[in-house]
Amino acid sequence: MPSSTMRSADSTAILKQVQPVRRRSARISLAASSNGSTLAEEPTTISSLIKASSMNELMEDVDDIMAKIDRQAARTHAVPNGNGHLEHHKSSYQHIDAIDAPPAPAVEPLQTEPTTAEVSRLEQSRPAPAKVDLEIPRKALHSSIGIVVCCLYAFDFTIPPIVAVLSVLLFGISFIDFIRLRNPTIETLYEKTVGFLMRESEKNKINGTVWYLIGVIFVLTFYPADIAVVSILILSWADTAASTIGRLWGRYTPPLPRRIPYIGLPFAPRKSTAGYAAAWVTGGLITCAFLSIHGAQAPVVPIVASRPALSWSMISSSNWEQLRDLALSYTNFTSTPVKSLPSSWYWTQRVGGGWPGLVVMAFWSGFATAVSEALDLGDLDDNLTLPILSGIGIWLYVALVHWIDSRWL
Repeated sequence: MPSSTMRSADSTAILKQVQPVRRRSARISLAASSNGSTLAEEPTTISSLIKASSMNELMEDVDDIMAKIDRQAARTHAVPNGNGHLEHHKSSYQHIDAIDAPPAPAVEPLQTEPTTAEVSRLEQSRPAPAKVDLEIPRKALHSSIGIVVCCLYAFDFTIPPIVAVLSVLLFGISFIDFIRLRNPTIETLYEKTVGFLMRESEKNKINGTVWYLIGVIFVLTFYPADIAVVSILILSWADTAASTIGRLWGRYTPPLPRRIPYIGLPFAPRKSTAGYAAAWVTGGLITCAFLSIHGAQAPVVPIVASRPALSWSMISSSNWEQLRDLALSYTNFTSTPVKSLPSSWYWTQRVGGGWPGLVVMAFWSGFATAVSEALDLGDLDDNLTLPILSGIGIWLYVALVHWIDSRWL
């Protein structure tokens, strides 16, 4: 069709041709701007084109715009970049005019509620949480020792026969362990019999029961009788509470610091704040309950019995019987029942007595229990270190209170 005939077309047909030009030019302009290029503003906008008084000038402007858009489109191509998004590359012509076009309105995605079947499929596709091994048979045996100790205390047990029985058990279990670790046949039979009470890490090293017995025998022999009982109860119940609570809820609590503040002793990395708190609460309650009962019925005597001062002349001039009696005076090897032995704490003592003193002692005992349970002492088993260290902590507090009472009051 001749150019003069197009320029004489009616205004309605011309406006219909301008409208798709506007949409097409808007897409090209947005693609160029996403690549960082800035197109110069066209001096003649769509609004000014519509308002032009001459149809001839309008068609000439439209022809120029179409030519510029075609050149721009030919020089611009989109390729995917390293992230998988489209990236536009242009030729060396950087200043190409384009008409102004408003950005296309964003279209909101349709929000649909998931059906019951979809929710069910999503729940089934979720990975199942890791099963927590609570070691119920092992913890049941662990806790039963505390019940046995309470029963023995109620029936006026004495320490020497208990230590003798535990020593025989220690020798027998140690001998079996020695053979088990060197004989595969005995090891297989042993694991089939009592393997459900063992951890996987114990199958190639000394059984934890050996360390348990050593710790119990040690505190019964050298600690004051009531503190020895408290230490065994802490080993039996506080350790079980810390392990169980830590396995169930330890992953929801922050980890313990790597070292004890101001002291520098390391915490075991596998311990959790939940287990630490459980050991603190359980240890404090055990100390509070037992010493309050024992202190109410035990005879009131000095906590440390008077012993002769040791010297080389005394030792050299003594016979074996005297040396034996001297050594036994530093142990609990006596025929007196534990219930009738002196208590480390009394309701009526001047320093640290009454309910306030009992609460303070329980708080300190819980702290000593939690720290002893969470310490990382290398290859030492916590069945050995927990009763010894927690008992030392309680004993030091009791000795400090009695020292203050005897020196300052």
